[in-house]
Amino acid sequence: MNCTILDFETATRKRASACSIGIIRIVDGRLDSTYSRLIKPSCFPDFDNMNMMIHGIRPKDVESEPEFDVIWNEIKHLIQGQVLVAHNAAFDISVLNRTLQLYNIEIPEFKYLCTYQLSKSIFQNLPSYSLDYLADYFGIKFKHHDALEDCKATRYLLDKLIAKIDEETLRHSIKESHLFGKRVRSQRQVYDIKPEEGFIDESHMFFKKEIIFTGTLVSMPRKSAQQLVVNIGGIIGKTLNMRTSFLIVGQQDFKIFGADGRSAKQKKAEQLSLVGHKIEILSEQEFMNLFE
Repeated sequence: MNCTILDFETATRKRASACSIGIIRIVDGRLDSTYSRLIKPSCFPDFDNMNMMIHGIRPKDVESEPEFDVIWNEIKHLIQGQVLVAHNAAFDISVLNRTLQLYNIEIPEFKYLCTYQLSKSIFQNLPSYSLDYLADYFGIKFKHHDALEDCKATRYLLDKLIAKIDEETLRHSIKESHLFGKRVRSQRQVYDIKPEEGFIDESHMFFKKEIIFTGTLVSMPRKSAQQLVVNIGGIIGKTLNMRTSFLIVGQQDFKIFGADGRSAKQKKAEQLSLVGHKIEILSEQEFMNLFE
C-alpha cells in the first residue's frame, strides 16, 4: 500500500491553527520518508490552555517557525493525489482543508482512510478506540500527541488493520476527499444551537449521531461543547434513549451521585449497552481529543 500518514496538533480548538505536523510516507508497504516540524499558527501568540496541556507546545516554541503557507511547498507532493491516513481523519483532514483555505491555497485532490473508523468496524466491542488505547492494546510504544510519534503509532495500527481485512474491504474504506465537507443541512436539535460554520464533516464519528452530556466539563462550558458537536453535523439530545449514540461524561459530584460518582444517565447508558444498544461512553478527554 502507498499512502501518506498525517497528524496535526493545533494551538486552539479552531481547526486552522496547526502548530505541529507529522508525516510518514509509505511506498509499497515500506517506510519511504518522514517529515516533522513545528508551525507558527496564524493565531500566534494565542494558544488555548487545554491544547497546550494535551501536546505541550507553547507559543515560545513556535515563535521562530514558519507559517503553514511556507512549509506547504515542502509537503504538497506528499498530499496531492495520495491516500492520506489518519487516526480520526475528521480532525486532521479538516485541519488541512481549513488551513489551506485560510491561506487561499487551492485544496488538492486526495483520498483518505480513517484508522479510527476502520478499527471500530474490525475490532468490535472495545471500550475505546482512541489511539493511545489501541496502541496499548497492541503493545505499541509511542509518545502520544507528538505529531510524528502519532504517525508512527498509526502506521503500526494500520498494519494490524490491513492484516485483518481483504483488499475489497480496504478499498471501500478509502474515501474520496470531495465527500469530506458539505453544506449544513437542517437537523433536529433539542436546543436552539445553530452551526457556526458553513460545512460539516461527514466522516466525523458524531455526524448525524445524537449526543448527550452528563456531569460538569472542565475544559469548557457545556454549551460550547454542544456547539462543537452541532458544527460538524451532530445532534444534541436532551433525554438519553434508544436514539442516543454517545454519552459524554464530565466530572460528577459524589455528594449528588453517591460513592461511585455515576449519574443516572451514565447508569442508564451502561444498562442499554448491556442489552445490545450501540451507545458509546466517552470521557471529556476522549471527547476533546476529537476536537483538539
